[in-house]
Amino acid sequence: RVLGFDTENLTERPIKANVETGAAQAFEYNPEGGELYIYNSKTAKILVLENHSLTLKRTIDAPDISPGDPWIKYCPKSGTLTIASEADQQRGDPFVVFDHDSGQVLDKCDLEAGNLLVHPEKPILYANFFRRLCGVVAYDLENRTVMAKAPTDARTDRMAFDPVHGELLMASPAEGRIQRFDALTLEPKGALKSILGVRVIAVDAPNDVMLVGSLITGRVALMGLADRTVKKVWYLGPWLRSIV
Repeated sequence: RVLGFDTENLTERPIKANVETGAAQAFEYNPEGGELYIYNSKTAKILVLENHSLTLKRTIDAPDISPGDPWIKYCPKSGTLTIASEADQQRGDPFVVFDHDSGQVLDKCDLEAGNLLVHPEKPILYANFFRRLCGVVAYDLENRTVMAKAPTDARTDRMAFDPVHGELLMASPAEGRIQRFDALTLEPKGALKSILGVRVIAVDAPNDVMLVGSLITGRVALMGLADRTVKKVWYLGPWLRSIV
């Protein structure tokens, strides 16, 4: 189940959602709408939870999603929810776009994405690949078309958006670097040297920094956003999956 913690009083018992997630690996947060979205693969439904109480508001049928660590993303500009799966088993639909309000399926694609990221200001969804393919695509959520593609390192991981430089950032664990792409054209812009096993990225533009975490070493690094250099590295713990 999803747990909700009061970050100003972490000694308080967390709120617990009134529905199970089906062991979902992730959820999506819509702060403007006050909702959380979770894909329960066991019931084949998208769960829509109220943000503060974590109670179930409604469900959306999502049958035939390919099994294999699915992600879900909400785009406020297009009013869509997108589910993508790595497709451990190549059956069903690995990439499906839903209308948020009606639950109608708007598009299905053969994109076995390992990760998803929504552009913060435009109806663009980025998808990269961990398993069978190498590369990244930019998908137009309004016109439901792939608007750009680019090659990447093998087995790339999490992505982040750099609003200062207008770039898409992508972690490359095996290479210990962060690849850079123009956010609209996906033109390669080179790479930043980071830390071994860099897997997750969070950008803090107002403070001119980004935080990155390593899958291999369990370390976190503080990097400058403007000068793109590593400032400090410390150990946090094993198997770092996400950073926000």
